[in-house]
Amino acid sequence: MRTCASLFAVSHAAVAQRNPVSKVVDLLRDMQAKIEADGKAETKVYDKYACWCATTTQRKTEQITEHKASIASLSNEILELKAVIATRENDIAKLDADIADNDESMKQATTLRENENKAFMAETAEMQSAIGSLEKAIKVLSGAGTGGAALVEGAAVGERGGPKTKSSGGLLQQGGKL
Repeated sequence: MRTCASLFAVSHAAVAQRNPVSKVVDLLRDMQAKIEADGKAETKVYDKYACWCATTTQRKTEQITEHKASIASLSNEILELKAVIATRENDIAKLDADIADNDESMKQATTLRENENKAFMAETAEMQSAIGSLEKAIKVLSGAGTGGAALVEGAAVGERGGPKTKSSGGLLQQGGKL
């Protein structure tokens, strides 16, 4: 135990005998070791950061180059599409004008067809009336060959200028000259 105590005494005496300059030198050496260790750690972090910066900068530069080319390409495509739009707008305006012209022509044609239909219907009604009158006249005249009196009576009415109808007026005026 004495040896332990003697060692303790010697180390305590050595520490006590250390002068303030040696303490400062020891602190500076400790600080230098710590700074060197921190420097190595900082160097590793900086190297990682520098590598990240270099790869990121290269990647971003490539992307910028690609996007600039894309901008030029898309600008040309936009100009082409604007030209197509202008052409389509002109086509649409022309087709709208054609549609308006066709609508007007269709209205005129419809009016014409309606008028022609009215005239046809009136003519058809008149013809139907004339056919009815002719059928009646045929019945009267077909019976005239047997009785003689109906033919003479028809001739007398025609000579006197008797009643005439629009549909059978020509037959009555001619009398029996069929």
